[in-house]
Amino acid sequence: MTPDKYQTKADKFSLYKNCNPDTLLYYAAALGGEVGELIDDAEHGFREGVIDEGGDVLWYMAAVAMMIDVRLSDVIGADSFKDGPLCIKARDIDIYCGRLLDQVKKVMRDDDGVLTITRKNRIRTYLHDMYACLNAYALMCGNEVEDMAKFNIQKLKEKAASGDVTG
Repeated sequence: MTPDKYQTKADKFSLYKNCNPDTLLYYAAALGGEVGELIDDAEHGFREGVIDEGGDVLWYMAAVAMMIDVRLSDVIGADSFKDGPLCIKARDIDIYCGRLLDQVKKVMRDDDGVLTITRKNRIRTYLHDMYACLNAYALMCGNEVEDMAKFNIQKLKEKAASGDVTG
């Protein structure tokens, strides 16, 4: 599965499709929550939790990318999950997520809800850096981000079938 194919599949489960400052803020804040859960599972050695939460992080990353009108492959800088960047310190994902959230805050506070090119590019850069960290988490578990993506889509399909998609 390619990053763009994943993004298209993941978007089918998105409840909020309109790109506006409130939706961007929602997805960015939810991304921050998922990053916290990913780090918690990683610190406790819960391999399955890392794959599950990593998929959720990837989903919200794809949603934020959609909100700023960027393809996931452009965020990653590759047409394949396998060719994406890798960082040495996976734990830095929280730093990059914090920086992304700061940019979204500035869209709301400083830019009157208008997503400027500068903010869009900064958010894209922090999504790229977060992906590199997510890639490191996947490898620490003996998996790849593509495994997280596949697991996530399957989980979303099961939730949709039971009427439980909430994101």
